[in-house]
Amino acid sequence: MKNIFTLFAIAISALFIAQTPNLLSYQAVVRNAANQLVINQNVGVKFSILKSSATGAVVYAETQNSTTNSNGLFTTNIGSGTVISGSMASINWANDVYFIKSEIDLAGGSNYTITGTQQLLSVPYALNAKNGIPNGGTTKQVLAKVDGTDFNTQWVTASGPVLLVRASANTAITLPFGSNSPGLNQSPTLANCFGNITTNIGSVYNATTGVFTAPSDGLYLVSIQVISTTNSVSIWPYLDINNDFVNNTSNTDAVLGPDFFGTIGSAGQLAPGTTNRGHLTAQVYLTAGQVFSIRFQNSNSAIQPANTTNGTTNFSVTKLF
Repeated sequence: MKNIFTLFAIAISALFIAQTPNLLSYQAVVRNAANQLVINQNVGVKFSILKSSATGAVVYAETQNSTTNSNGLFTTNIGSGTVISGSMASINWANDVYFIKSEIDLAGGSNYTITGTQQLLSVPYALNAKNGIPNGGTTKQVLAKVDGTDFNTQWVTASGPVLLVRASANTAITLPFGSNSPGLNQSPTLANCFGNITTNIGSVYNATTGVFTAPSDGLYLVSIQVISTTNSVSIWPYLDINNDFVNNTSNTDAVLGPDFFGTIGSAGQLAPGTTNRGHLTAQVYLTAGQVFSIRFQNSNSAIQPANTTNGTTNFSVTKLF
């Protein structure tokens, strides 16, 4: 009758340490059927890495020989033996749970009579990092899955909303006399006052000319706020797409605006308390190379207001997709 032996692995979850390249440190104490330590003896060892369960598919297997010490302990590196099947480098440690099956022949051969299987309770972090984060990548790129089931990754450019421009006015523009009826044959002034730029990805905004140029086709969210230095007079912002402004009654115009915080009175003026604040928010589809500029209109025919330069007059452009 074949003897049954026992293999005691020492704290595999703690001692199962990822090394570089593709090696896993392993220690175990070997005892025979009489519970005696197998000391100073050459033993044959077979390691198998199983996927998903203790009886799962073998994703890697190897054999090697090791020698126990005076305490019956042997130490080795899984990945340094003779490969039977699979590849340590191809194991995706983050994609599933894995088990280590160890088999031992006390005679140093391949007649394995000692068997033990234990789950890996922690991911071999260095190997997972090696598999999970590829080389490369540039500014503004992120990691994405190669497919829907695998955690292998590749560097891609983010496709979500991107803040392209954020700027505030550092120059005050004194506007000509206007009208309290927005959009009636008025001549809004080009607002090339946004020289305090905090974000300008790809230099898409030219502060000198006041022109934004779309870097690619897509939907853009433009938000403009104008605060007047004269509390009783509001400044109305306009978005001049294609910079083809003639007047607000011409069919060739591509001008949007304005809307406001607050309420509009019967004369087209803002209600008290918000009369010096103008605001415009617009979603505009632009093709690559298409341009727009911002224009200001005075809402008063007797007073010439100017915009603030303390950061409260500002605008932003976000590419939504």
